[in-house]
Amino acid sequence: MILAVILLGICQFVGFVGFCWYLRLYFDRKQAQIVESVNAELAKLVAGEPCQSAAVLNAIGEHIGSVAGRTAKASLMADLSHVNRNANLDASDAQAAEIGSRHPALAAALGSLGPRSKKGLLNNPILQLAFSALTGGGPGGGDTGNNHGGTDVKGRIGRG
Repeated sequence: MILAVILLGICQFVGFVGFCWYLRLYFDRKQAQIVESVNAELAKLVAGEPCQSAAVLNAIGEHIGSVAGRTAKASLMADLSHVNRNANLDASDAQAAEIGSRHPALAAALGSLGPRSKKGLLNNPILQLAFSALTGGGPGGGDTGNNHGGTDVKGRIGRG
């Protein structure tokens, strides 16, 4: 019985050492394959031939560049949108002030509206005719309300 236990212990030790030796041999082979493939890629790259890693890196660079470009464009367009909206609201405020200077009751009605509602009302062509008729200009002549108090929205944005 004691001899069987000793033989079993020796077999386990030899099996463990053999397994470790096999793993070392396996990892050495894998490392040699990786070094060989890297050297082959570098040789292709130095020779000027298209290699797989360059194609992968190019695809990654293109993707990152396009995402960065879209993000930058979205940011710039958002800033431009804020500038346009503020310029249009300023123009509608100027037009409302011009109407208010001629007709105080109309100014009180426009003053109670929010900026977007005021802009929508002042840009409506039918209401522009009504405002011009109320403020003294006729439908055939006078101020039609299209000049926005002398402010040119696109000109203001282009000049910065």
